[in-house]
Amino acid sequence: NEFSEATIHNPAVVRLRALTKARLHADSPRGAATATVRMTDGRMFERTVEQPKGSVALPLSNQEIEAKVRDLARYGAFRGSVEDIIATIWQIDEMATIAPLIEAWN
Repeated sequence: NEFSEATIHNPAVVRLRALTKARLHADSPRGAATATVRMTDGRMFERTVEQPKGSVALPLSNQEIEAKVRDLARYGAFRGSVEDIIATIWQIDEMATIAPLIEAWN
């Protein structure tokens, strides 16, 4: 939903985007990000995330992966059984071929 047309064109989001500047810091580790917010009264707040959720250093849990698959399937209007896809994916290491995954997809 964060990337839907309605959100992208929401007047509040458009205003925030106009006030936002992005800069690359060559000395930052790969994947790290720093957000600095300057308030209208001059106060500044800053937060750095060195390892974002979902990175190698901070992987998603199995439950988070499954929730993400369900959310993406809803967003993408997937018509198959998401639960069958999830169950099949967790068995992929034991599969001789990906045929069971293809079958679950259809």
